[in-house]
Amino acid sequence: MRFYYIRRRVTTGVLMLLLVGGAGCSYFHTMYFERMDRGEVRIDRFRLTPRIFAYQDLKCPGDTPEDRDFVVSIRVEDIRSHTINYTWQAEQVTIDSLADDFLREVSSVFIVDSLVFHQTPHADERILMFPDQANFSPRREDFFTLQFGYADIPLETTRLRVVLHVSRLGPSNPRPSPDSAVWLMNRVEIHDRGLNMFRDNMRGYE
Repeated sequence: MRFYYIRRRVTTGVLMLLLVGGAGCSYFHTMYFERMDRGEVRIDRFRLTPRIFAYQDLKCPGDTPEDRDFVVSIRVEDIRSHTINYTWQAEQVTIDSLADDFLREVSSVFIVDSLVFHQTPHADERILMFPDQANFSPRREDFFTLQFGYADIPLETTRLRVVLHVSRLGPSNPRPSPDSAVWLMNRVEIHDRGLNMFRDNMRGYE
């Protein structure tokens, strides 16, 4: 019994050394833009949330972080939805049907025209992007995702003024009228070391 106890302590000690060693030798890099103001941006009853994300917990040595473009997307959600637990096991045809209904409902209120990045310190340089009209995933019955693809944002850009241009529709607007949603966003760069299992997996989403 004593031999077993000693062996168990040795095994535990070796595991702890491996964990500490792994934490000390693993360097991770994360880069994204986050909103300066966490207040909600809405059009009618729909909440819009941007995500401008390059990479998270990229282990180095390995890929070169500077070679990564930013993936740009905006989530559109129904703020009146009371859905808490989605039935992810539902048949795909059912999910698609509900998601299409929600997309049509949003499209009766506004249509997205373009997305413009105003960069700081290069305020005179802009990035213009258009939504992918064939891809709104991930999506469900009360949200969908506007996909804008990849943006090559220079490393010197520390802040963005993000403007989403839309055309407002509806009974009170016989003709589409221009409108916009605006966010100010700061660049976030994190260079840290430690164990990947203990990291925040939601960076860049809010």
